[in-house]
Order: sequence, then C-alpha cells, then structure tokens
Amino acid sequence: IGIHEEQQLATHPLRGALFENLVVMKFVKHAANRGEPAALWFFRDSSGVEVDLVSEQGMPPGQLGLAEIKSGQTVHGDALAPLHKVSALLGDRVTRRMLVYGGDCFSLAMLAEGHIDIAIGWGGFEIYDIAAHIPLVTGAGGCVTALDGSDALHVDGMLALGDPALLEATLSRLAWPSGAMVRKP
Repeated sequence: IGIHEEQQLATHPLRGALFENLVVMKFVKHAANRGEPAALWFFRDSSGVEVDLVSEQGMPPGQLGLAEIKSGQTVHGDALAPLHKVSALLGDRVTRRMLVYGGDCFSLAMLAEGHIDIAIGWGGFEIYDIAAHIPLVTGAGGCVTALDGSDALHVDGMLALGDPALLEATLSRLAWPSGAMVRKP
C-alpha cells in the first residue's frame, strides 16, 4: 500500500480503512485470546443505514454492542447518527454503543451526555487534552482510566465509560497488558 514511514499514514487515502481494521482486529484478538469465535458483523440495510461493527462478543445473551469507527482527529455532528439509526432498527437488543475515533475530547462530551457508552483514545494526546474532561465524565457518573486501567493522566491512551460497572469487562476485552502503557512524566 506504499506506507513506509509513520508520517505517510496521516494523509494516506486508506487511513480510515486501516484504522477501522485496527479496531476490529482488537475485538478479533480478544476473542482469539479467550479461545472464542469472534462474534462480529458489519451492518448495512437496503436504504444505506450502516454501522461499522455489531458485536455479540462479551455481551449478555441476546444483546448487541455497536461501534462506529472514525480515523479523524475531530468528529462531525453526524458521527453518532449511524449508532442511533441502527439502535432504533435493532431495538432493545442494543445495550452498548461506542464511538472510536482518532481524537479525544468530543467523544468524552458525547459520553457524558449519554449518547455513547464507551470512548477510547488510542494516544497522541497530552495531559491538557483530557484533564478538563475527566470531571465532566465523572460528574455524569462515568469513569476515565488508561487502556490498562491505570491513571489516565500519566499515560498515552485513555478509556472512558459512562458506567463504571463496565470497567472490568471492558479492560478484559481490550486485553491491554497491565503496565504496557507508555508512561509520561
């Protein structure tokens, strides 16, 4: 695909597809590490309503999780529309919605407002990028940690949940080894 250096990825026409593949492969890896089949699908109906990932993986029987995956550093106002449309089509079976994208603060605001359940920041941000949003999320009843469950302010990577009761299950699905995060001073 012609990518030889990290800098090329920022403007490569396949950036979005590669980022989506990275996220989907994390779900596949989690299932494989547990000796389970990856219960993952893409959803698109005849009118073009679609969502990037539908998962039964790690969900109670009969329930589904949805994920919309965007590689951009910012999210446009319509980024949540696929999650809402597919949730409406599939009804009460959808109990978890996740927006995964290359940025950080917009997803935290959407999580605090209850539009999504999980927000993941893969890295590339500094303490000042998320510090002001932690009280927003925790004040709305959620929690913010690093991808390995440690303190989010001193590592490169962040996990925010609307419901702290989901933390243990979400960390196990991410399968990020404890202490594997890049520590920042």
